[in-house]
Amino acid sequence: MGAFSYSGESPRTLCGGFTCFSRRGGGRGRPHVYLSWAGAHSPGFWGRRPVDELTEVIMEMLVELILMIPLAAALAFLWFKNRRMRSHLSELEYRVRAYEEIMNHSSDIIWLKDRERRLQFVNKSYYHLFPLVDSFVGLRDEDLADKFLADGYRRDDEYVIRNGKEYRYQENDKGSVWYETVKMPVKDPDGTVMGCAGLAHDITDRKEKELKIYEMEHVDYLTGLGNRHSLVTGYPEILAAALENGVDTYMIMISIDNFKLVNASCGFACGDEILRQLSFRLRNFVKNLKARAARVAGDEFCLIVENIHRRLNITELMESLRRQICEPVTVSGNTVAVELSFGVSTAPGDTRDFEELFKCAELCIRYGKKHARHGAVYFADISNSVVVRNVKIECELLNAIANNELTIAYQPKINADDGRLLGAEALIRWHNRTLGDIEPGEFIALAEENGIIIEIGYWVIEKCITQNLEWGACGYEMKPISINLTRRQFLDPNLMNVVAGLFTKYNYPPELLEFETTEKIFSENFLQARTAAESLHSLGVTLTLDDFGTSFANMIEITSLCVNTLKLKRAFVQDIDSNLGKQEVVRTIYNLSRRFELHLIAEGVETNREFNKITGIGIKSIQGFYYSRPLLPVDFEKFIGENHL
Repeated sequence: MGAFSYSGESPRTLCGGFTCFSRRGGGRGRPHVYLSWAGAHSPGFWGRRPVDELTEVIMEMLVELILMIPLAAALAFLWFKNRRMRSHLSELEYRVRAYEEIMNHSSDIIWLKDRERRLQFVNKSYYHLFPLVDSFVGLRDEDLADKFLADGYRRDDEYVIRNGKEYRYQENDKGSVWYETVKMPVKDPDGTVMGCAGLAHDITDRKEKELKIYEMEHVDYLTGLGNRHSLVTGYPEILAAALENGVDTYMIMISIDNFKLVNASCGFACGDEILRQLSFRLRNFVKNLKARAARVAGDEFCLIVENIHRRLNITELMESLRRQICEPVTVSGNTVAVELSFGVSTAPGDTRDFEELFKCAELCIRYGKKHARHGAVYFADISNSVVVRNVKIECELLNAIANNELTIAYQPKINADDGRLLGAEALIRWHNRTLGDIEPGEFIALAEENGIIIEIGYWVIEKCITQNLEWGACGYEMKPISINLTRRQFLDPNLMNVVAGLFTKYNYPPELLEFETTEKIFSENFLQARTAAESLHSLGVTLTLDDFGTSFANMIEITSLCVNTLKLKRAFVQDIDSNLGKQEVVRTIYNLSRRFELHLIAEGVETNREFNKITGIGIKSIQGFYYSRPLLPVDFEKFIGENHL
């Protein structure tokens, strides 16, 4: 490059190598300013030019500079954009590497496919499924799995790609391992499906736990057969198939006779082994049938069999069953004979409902045991028998209190001399919505047998206490109410605590509660009955000996009991006016009661002749239709009001 030079005085150096100087001259004597610059090629490249020419040059340079600004800005924009894109690409590369690293460290199996179902990416867990494959990119399921699995995977992928929807399923086709798989569509920003991705999660532990829970719910722990719940859940499927095929379904109940005796004599280990061997035989019997076998109780098994071939004869089936499972059982080298009872019910002939069908088969078992029949008992043959009604009563009785079906009627006890009300006996009544009115003689014995009588008894005691208190609150004079107790109730060790608790709860006077129990209980269980009587007497409760004179009780023993009252049975009162023998028996009982200072009451007095004869002997406490039938609380109040008692 060159450099400006100047001539004249006081030169001044300007930027860019320009040198400025001035010289006197011109028409008006004003100085002229000149710039001098030494060019690269010639010292006089520009030479000395006037300022006007210089201005033009500067303006041209400025124009050129201005024209270059957009270009410079564009270049700067491109530079910054390139830098930003490089940063973004670097960030994307980092994310991809991070995602890939995360997926490779996941225990789940992850893969990505394009629209042609070719693999584009798999994580390391995927390699564990196919350890002999080095690269999966570009492969399809057909290249890796058998045809059956590959066809299933293909259908799944096509569904996801075609519909753009997620698809989930569980499988254990890879050996003993269970997987839960989810396949999802992969879409571009416009929503176009570009392929599909999948993730398979190992759920083997969860499945094993579910299996254990299922076994606890559906499998009998001792025999390995199904339990009652398994029959309940499987029955609808079997019944539906039978109805569709127009055939019957049989429920066969099997009960081991005298199994409690086997346990008592041989031990529970022996009993368990018998159950296991019978279960093994049942399992072999049903494996060629469309049937289910289950252990439904301690010594009871149940089969549900579909008559799938139509020509299968139930009689032949039962005979075959007996031959296979009734053989003696060998336990610890000892041979044990096994006797079985069979009950058979049919769907839809007897009923379609499982519970009803189950009850029908149980009824057949009970009928067979009661009548010593070891063959098969069919419900169709006994459906009208008393046994069936009794079982129905038992079943309905379980919910009688909850369904508010029980009521209490009160029969007055009257003093024959002055007509005073001495008290009342509480008599339970039951009206069932299915069976109608059921007599106490039908259901009390059944309740006593299965133990429901305890709960019923507690309910009756509390109901009588609250009813008597209610009458007292209405202005009536409270009188003692007597309640009948069966053997199981009277000997119930918890009875005393329950009664004491009710006295405390309602602040009820103990002398207003009487318990009636039969003479037979004392004659059969004297020591235990005496202990129970003493416990109740300590609470202040009055005790009446019902049906006196029928069980040949020792009068001396009775006097040692805490008994306050004797009650003549209806059998001694009926036709007493014409039966001299009964008159002598009643007169003797009356004399004994006076001698031992026991109150005597005659129940079941119905006619004038009976009343006159009983009162003529000297008995003044009367209960029976002669005065009134048992009355509901509202009617009892009317009876008191009408008779001014």
